[in-house]
Amino acid sequence: MSCVFGFHKWSGCKCLACSKARDKGHIWDKDCNQCSKCEKVRSDAHAWGGCTCAKCGRTRDEGHDWSLNCNQCCKCWKTRLDSHAWVGCECGNCGRKREHDFNADSSQCSLCGTKFVSMGCGRCRGSGREWRSALHGGGYSSCKDCGGKGTLRREIPARADKSPTRPSTP
Repeated sequence: MSCVFGFHKWSGCKCLACSKARDKGHIWDKDCNQCSKCEKVRSDAHAWGGCTCAKCGRTRDEGHDWSLNCNQCCKCWKTRLDSHAWVGCECGNCGRKREHDFNADSSQCSLCGTKFVSMGCGRCRGSGREWRSALHGGGYSSCKDCGGKGTLRREIPARADKSPTRPSTP
């Protein structure tokens, strides 16, 4: 009844009794462009820091930061597929590493040239030649015969420079 005479019970921008809205006391914390109480819309209120608004946390599909992982934005966690620029087993953009590609006949990675020497399997005593590839720097590989785990003894990276070696003197 008091609303009829102009005496509203305001809660922010909306009257609790009659639901009338006023252009005062809006709540912009969930979305800088829309009041969460009366749904009034405004434009260009976001404070974009790349893909994320610093005020309300909303995201947009531009300004992503792929520097730590080419496949996942480090600000909003959006993902994309196959964006790495692989140089051997390491991404040239973000530095991520992928699994070496060791085949059964070789202890050398076909992608980057890294060689590895593994300890034999502790379970079935298999030699190092039956071992599956190890994760780059992970330290473990598994036996193809029994699935047992072994520790890499040594990983020998491929030579970065292909300069000729100095001839030995007699």
